[in-house]
Amino acid sequence: MLGWAAVLIDLRRQTEALALIRAVTAERERVLGPDHPATLEAITALASLLTDKGELDEAERLYAVLVPQLVRRRGPDDLRTLEARVGLARVHLRLGRHGDAAQTLREVLAKRRLRLGEHHPDTLAAQAELDRLPLPGPVPPGPKRRGWRRRR
Repeated sequence: MLGWAAVLIDLRRQTEALALIRAVTAERERVLGPDHPATLEAITALASLLTDKGELDEAERLYAVLVPQLVRRRGPDDLRTLEARVGLARVHLRLGRHGDAAQTLREVLAKRRLRLGEHHPDTLAAQAELDRLPLPGPVPPGPKRRGWRRRR
């Protein structure tokens, strides 16, 4: 069913995909339990789609539950755990909490460097996300123009 939801997303039918992922997540929680790997996969998909749709408060609530479950189930350095933390950082960034996003991305980047190496695509993606963060504080003014202008 999550595969079909991915197809719906590709077809730009996000509302239908969201309804399907919500249903899959609820059913997996009911049948398999909240910390089963298949349930965690569905929660990850739901949180990601909610982020994409701009439903950030709900996405943040899901990630706040998901990340500790993944840490307990798979460990703090697991690739799925790190990807969920990147998702949470994206939510924080969109909520304007740049400091929280930067801290999370720095931690993920350090773990990915150790686990995957400096040049792995996931490591480079985390570095790129961190590099795109706005600089803290006010933006300094650009240099003043000096010199003369030729008149026509």
